[in-house]
Amino acid sequence: QSSESIAGARAEGFTAARGEIIASTDADTSPCPEWLELIASAFRDPEVVCIYGPVYFYPDSPFSHRLAGFFSRIFLQTTRLLHRDHILGMNFAVRASAYRRLGGFNPRLKTAEDVDLGYRISSLGRVLYLPRLLVYTSNRRLVGQGFYRFLSHHLKNYFRLIFLGRSSADFQPFR
Repeated sequence: QSSESIAGARAEGFTAARGEIIASTDADTSPCPEWLELIASAFRDPEVVCIYGPVYFYPDSPFSHRLAGFFSRIFLQTTRLLHRDHILGMNFAVRASAYRRLGGFNPRLKTAEDVDLGYRISSLGRVLYLPRLLVYTSNRRLVGQGFYRFLSHHLKNYFRLIFLGRSSADFQPFR
């Protein structure tokens, strides 16, 4: 990977992908055992262009981190009910033809490329939220930023993307 940002790395991976369906997760994330089966099953419907599911922090995470994960899932449900599906890069899959038809990820975005793609791809077909398509992920960003800074960054970034069409420029990697 030549890109230092998660957005750039994700775009490089999607460009290299050769299948009809492109599934996305992160290196510090563990999908549920039936993850690939759920993805394959959902895409049997030709109208489906994107699917996504909930994200949980690993069970050994502190209570405050599990609470942040709970709020994240509430946020996903709320945006879904408002017909603004909020996909997360660590747990989604797209139909490759739809991804390419959109022109891929927005290269101007340093972060929130996944959220932006989710909004744009809904114009091409059905986007499904699958509660059973779950993943567990690391809480390293939450530990690195702290609870309030983590929450503040993501909320500001979301509204910046929705209303201004751009993402945060201060997104720092946590390795």
